[in-house]
Amino acid sequence: MFDSTNEMFLQLNSSFKNPGRKYVILTNREEIGSIQNMKGTSINLGNILLNLIGWHSGISLNYELVNEQNELLGYLRKQMGIRSKDLHLFRADQSWVASVRTHAKLKDPSISVMGANDEELIKCEWRTSGIDYSLTDVKNNQPIGTIRKRSMVYESVKENLMNADGYYIPVLNEAEKTLMMIGIGISIDLYYSN
Repeated sequence: MFDSTNEMFLQLNSSFKNPGRKYVILTNREEIGSIQNMKGTSINLGNILLNLIGWHSGISLNYELVNEQNELLGYLRKQMGIRSKDLHLFRADQSWVASVRTHAKLKDPSISVMGANDEELIKCEWRTSGIDYSLTDVKNNQPIGTIRKRSMVYESVKENLMNADGYYIPVLNEAEKTLMMIGIGISIDLYYSN
């Protein structure tokens, strides 16, 4: 899915036609995948109430990551709760990959990707602008890249007004690391973009 690119654009695509949260993944303005509610997921009254009061970060998530042919690539799950909860990442066979942990502090907020034995693998920190997020490989203390929150420029004024901002996310050389980058992007969107 990500073999031919080094960057993707992750964008929330909420509409009246698609209730709930759905993200599209684009490269060169072409949709190459999506993150959507799992098929058969029942409507959750708690999520509806949290969305009504504007507490979007408290909703539970049960997403599947699919490519443009609708082939399953992985899962993203989060429990419902007022406090920030870990976003758990799974392969298509439902084996656990990592967890994305949000450190919701007023001073120096950050996001960490946690591996086995609660080992920190990747750290995401804010730059002063609040729209650029630095990614660091914790093991070797080397920068991985940057997630950038931007608006895509569309051809019509209506499209520019109707479409949400999105995140330019680096595509790394391993599918699991790219899944981690997607998890970080969704966590940023849930906890820090509203």
